[in-house]
Amino acid sequence: MALFVAELRKLMSKSFGLLLVMLMLILKIAYLGFEDSKTNTYILDNKTDYLSIVNRYTGKVTQEVSDQIEAENALVLRAESELRRLRLDYNDGLITTEQFEHELPILEKRSNNKELFLYLYSQYLTARSEPDTRFILFSEGWDRFFSTVRLDWFSALVIIIFAALVFGKEYEADMQRLQISTPKGDNKLVIAKFLVLFSVILVIGLLSYLSEFLFFNIRYGLPNWNFPYQSLATFRNSSLPLTLFQATLLTFFLRLFGFCVLGIITISISIASQSVIPSLIGGLTLVALPFILPVSSGSKVFLPSPYSLIIATPFLYGNDTLINKTTFSFIATVTNQHLVGILLIWFFIAIILLLNIKRQFGYIRYKPTRPNLSVVFCLISVSLLLGCTVPGLNLKDRNNQMANNSNSLFSSSSYYYDPFIVSLYPTFMIEDTRDNTIQKAIRDPFLDKEFIDKHVGGINIENDTLYYSIKTEDYEQIRSINLINWDTQVLYTRYPQQQVSIINDDLEVHSMSEGKSTLPFIIYGNKIFMLDENELVMLTMGSSKEVPIIKNIAQARGLAFKDGKFYYINKINELRTYSLLDKSDQPLLGIKAMYQLLIRDNLLYFQNLDRGLTLFSLNLDTNEIRQVLDADIGYFVADDTYIYFSNQKDNGFLYRYNLNTGEQILIAPIAYVLNIQVFDGKPYLYARASNYETGNSVITYRIYKTDWHYERLEHYEIFNDSMN
Repeated sequence: MALFVAELRKLMSKSFGLLLVMLMLILKIAYLGFEDSKTNTYILDNKTDYLSIVNRYTGKVTQEVSDQIEAENALVLRAESELRRLRLDYNDGLITTEQFEHELPILEKRSNNKELFLYLYSQYLTARSEPDTRFILFSEGWDRFFSTVRLDWFSALVIIIFAALVFGKEYEADMQRLQISTPKGDNKLVIAKFLVLFSVILVIGLLSYLSEFLFFNIRYGLPNWNFPYQSLATFRNSSLPLTLFQATLLTFFLRLFGFCVLGIITISISIASQSVIPSLIGGLTLVALPFILPVSSGSKVFLPSPYSLIIATPFLYGNDTLINKTTFSFIATVTNQHLVGILLIWFFIAIILLLNIKRQFGYIRYKPTRPNLSVVFCLISVSLLLGCTVPGLNLKDRNNQMANNSNSLFSSSSYYYDPFIVSLYPTFMIEDTRDNTIQKAIRDPFLDKEFIDKHVGGINIENDTLYYSIKTEDYEQIRSINLINWDTQVLYTRYPQQQVSIINDDLEVHSMSEGKSTLPFIIYGNKIFMLDENELVMLTMGSSKEVPIIKNIAQARGLAFKDGKFYYINKINELRTYSLLDKSDQPLLGIKAMYQLLIRDNLLYFQNLDRGLTLFSLNLDTNEIRQVLDADIGYFVADDTYIYFSNQKDNGFLYRYNLNTGEQILIAPIAYVLNIQVFDGKPYLYARASNYETGNSVITYRIYKTDWHYERLEHYEIFNDSMN
């Protein structure tokens, strides 16, 4: 015991250990506050109102709860129209003052809390699909606590320092020979040092985890510990039979085990090098290198590093529907047995290293020589880099095509996939650019032109398959057409709850999409990502099971995709990014944007709300932000040389901006341009514009890049007229 106390005092007092622990806690809390300040605080700002909603339905989704939520959903969706009707009836004297004063606060509350209820409703839809393992609860605090892939840098750094000092200082002071020469000094000293280190790791891990838990508990609240942890969207596909309380404990013990492994490996390096500095560098490399490797967070669990153990949450994800089952990835393939196996492997490695440390520390070299540290570091680096060969999420198969197709992402109007141009305006037609022939895209006798113009709300094309969406009051569908044999298949069908119709069916269908029911979507592998109102949902082809991905998206044009990440503008104009790899949803550099996003190669173009909606670009590799163009832009696209945009200050005429020279000129006096398409490999671009004078709602122009002359494609209009 005396030896344990002496070693503890030497580590904590002589080596300023207490100050390091205090500094760690201060930095940890400051980091949590900074990290959480970048997230959307909409629910926190309206916590009282939201709790009044969620507390009514907290718990298991029974049939009774489902009926109540669906009934309230119908009331909430009708609240705004009923509120207008109530005021009109009162002004016209159709209802009494008593009736008006009684119904007004009820309808106003429903209308004001609409976004809050829809936030709950999305959680309800997720829970309803698996009611035995997914409950409704106030999940905001739990989501922030669990969902962020958070590496505890400060605790890891302090543990590396302590682990490097606990044996390394004896070597540097040449005290090892004297200490182990006493009777049983070898065993007692080594055991005491191990106990001291593990005790310190336990205290550091407990303080760090407790501070993290208390931070989110005080800020948000962490209720319903006994609920299944699959109630959280991040872990909804896990098969582990855990409650939120058990998941909290498991996460703590996984992190603690990771810290112990990190400490043991750092000690091994200090024993091998007989010095403190190399062990500090080696321990830090062991944690930092996996962080920067281009490997999925799931695959990093296979790396010979305690990185994933310190994070812990990858062990809880479970089977993820975003990943192809043939892909070798932890998230897709690791079961409970695999999880135990990985932990056992680390346990045996730790035991072997501890026995080796004991033997090496007790062995005296009468002619001590410094070992070649380059061999140790090469082995560590090579073993870690081997993890890069582990296939992770293959999310880049179509990125070049998708990112460079300026109109591809969630466009409900036009799409280009060489050699086909598909358009909904003037009507649903497909053009073969090889011979410029146009034909009807849908050979379905039950879909006439009137139905198409009103209800076909999104298109997508890949290889020889055309996909399109239909949205009516009675049903919503996504279908596919084989462009070789024209076979049609239904990929998805949903029957939405009937709502009060607000849009007049007699509105013109082509005037800036008024009157048309839009249902934008993209196809990515065997998944469909569909933008339903303001929420992005994911579903597998042939399945009707929807998985909510992102909520509160401002509009379809404010959504882009590249390298497994969605970039979107939310309703409060934050530019945010959502990763399919780790499901993180974070603001992007505090940028405020509006209207439209466009990705071209590695540049994200956006209209900066803080700079008067001028056009900026963000380099997705370096995070460099620069102003591109100062103009009143209505719609824009880009290729490698130019930005093409409609100038709102000049009747919506089509302009171009040279990215190399900064030259900005009018290229076509086409008024009211509402859509522009650039085609990689083609010497021309298309522009579509409204023309109210001639009675044609949409006119298509082809503009040649060689001399910038343009021609009106009357065969589009002729084809449209022939279908009437």
